[in-house]
Amino acid sequence: MTEKFPGIVTAINLLDSARMMRYPADIRRNVTLARSALYDVIVMLDSVEAPKLGSSHRLISDRNVGTVMIHCPVNRTEIATDVEVEVESYTTAIFEDNQIKCSSCGQWHQWSTKDTFLR
Repeated sequence: MTEKFPGIVTAINLLDSARMMRYPADIRRNVTLARSALYDVIVMLDSVEAPKLGSSHRLISDRNVGTVMIHCPVNRTEIATDVEVEVESYTTAIFEDNQIKCSSCGQWHQWSTKDTFLR
């Protein structure tokens, strides 16, 4: 279900990231972005007609969503953080005190907004 509604994944990742933040303003910002992503999912669900039996309707999102990426500091390969955000939201998103187990080198890396780019 989450592949059809990337906003759900975005909201979960933003809330998980907010859980590790220190400053109330940063937490509020991530929670607000998560609420916005969930609201967009609700609006999308309200506009979807239930498929008729036997049909193969597919929900296609017209939203421009990207994956937040970082570079492995050990070997400089691109690493997906599993955080997906709308391109418009990325410019205002704040990520602080996050960790990820690197799929390239196997080490844990700290990352924040300044370390990210969008793919």
